[in-house]
Amino acid sequence: MKLKNKRTGEIGNLLPYACEDGKIRVWIGNISRPEYRYSSLAELNKEWDDYEESKGYWYIDPSGEVWPILEDEESPEDTEVCKQIGNYFATKEEAEKAVEKLKAWKRLKDDGMRIYSFKKEKIGIDLDFYTLTILAPRDKDSLNLLFGGEE
Repeated sequence: MKLKNKRTGEIGNLLPYACEDGKIRVWIGNISRPEYRYSSLAELNKEWDDYEESKGYWYIDPSGEVWPILEDEESPEDTEVCKQIGNYFATKEEAEKAVEKLKAWKRLKDDGMRIYSFKKEKIGIDLDFYTLTILAPRDKDSLNLLFGGEE
């Protein structure tokens, strides 16, 4: 079990066995100060809290590169903005897939894809040489935003 020292911020491991003298040990992994020893749980709890690994996410930077970030390295406001704009991914693979999708959207738009009509439950899409009619999703405004179509 990992613990965090309340005063110093050190991260230590609670050892699952007592010392020869019966004391509770927290191992820091530092040779100059290899462990703390406590006679009781109350004494241990005065100095140490449970430690949870920082949770992080992956995001896409402006150049299209995928990077990890620990949530405690980022302000909660910045993390919330990343979530709101869809630049917040649980895994590197999800973020890389999003980059590929963005590139695909860009290629389609560059190739002349445009939304030309919304009629009831169908959408007309023009791909220069090919016209396609598909079932309309509920979010027609997003399609217009992406492709600059007109109703």
